[in-house]
Amino acid sequence: MSKDIPNFDRPSIIEAWRAKNSQVAQVVRDLSPTVWAHREADRWSIAGQVEHLFLSANPVSSALKFPRGMLEARFGRYSGEPPQYDRLYTRYREALAGLNADFINPIPPSPEAKSQAELLESWALVGQKIPQRLMEWSESERDEYVLHHPMQGKLRVRGMLFFTLFHTDHHRRSIEQIIAQNA
Repeated sequence: MSKDIPNFDRPSIIEAWRAKNSQVAQVVRDLSPTVWAHREADRWSIAGQVEHLFLSANPVSSALKFPRGMLEARFGRYSGEPPQYDRLYTRYREALAGLNADFINPIPPSPEAKSQAELLESWALVGQKIPQRLMEWSESERDEYVLHHPMQGKLRVRGMLFFTLFHTDHHRRSIEQIIAQNA
């Protein structure tokens, strides 16, 4: 995964986020309502996958607009070794391996998911907000301030952004599998 974002600087993160957000939108944009809502017994529907992505990315977007002092008071500051993104990715993959994503996921989609148009609009909006808000963060601030991830614990802001990228990519691939199975 880290080969997708070679230097993790702001322009690279923004470019990668825009690409991954757009890829999800492109994959689901023209789906029929039947394919959009189809759900196997042990898997989320595409609607559920997109809703989950929005519900996961939106708090990151919101956190990027919080005053730094508020984040520090709530989560502290990070001290220690620089982030190891390949290790973060490996921990995420290990947590998913052999487990039903519904079981380990702290943000499951709601039974009454929004319409396809509403979800795609929400997804597009968070796709715009993250890069806009990230522009207000210096390189050093992204490594100093911490956010809490439900599965990974405390992550630097940069790590949370990185996690959001590969999480989005993971669900895009799941969506593509659902589409292929229902073609």
